[in-house]
Amino acid sequence: MKALDTNVLIRYLVADDPVQTRTATEIIEGAAGKGQHLFLSLLVLCESAWVLERRYRQSRAAIADTLDLVLDTAVFAVERSDLLRRCVDQFRMGKAGLADYVTGAIAMEAGCTATFTFDRDLAGCRGFRVR
Repeated sequence: MKALDTNVLIRYLVADDPVQTRTATEIIEGAAGKGQHLFLSLLVLCESAWVLERRYRQSRAAIADTLDLVLDTAVFAVERSDLLRRCVDQFRMGKAGLADYVTGAIAMEAGCTATFTFDRDLAGCRGFRVR
């Protein structure tokens, strides 16, 4: 199995650079055509959400829909996909970044009773304690 970096996934999703988009498409569709999987780490997907929001000014709903599509695409082997699905749902409804929800979920799975943060967007969110 091979993995994708954030920039390859972004080129495939936004198709804003003809040369890099063509290469990204060849990589992803080539793997799909051969029945292979491409690994996407939690870090790559958190970075992708951030890039889509900050650089491409996509709405939270659009980003969450895109991540749902990625999670449902057979060619992608997503690290901790069940955890990511829960975090995408929180992201869709909340105010914080996807990485914040992933951080909290991982901490809870590790047995932590709370994650301390200064991020007020996480006030009232299960597993976080805003200071």
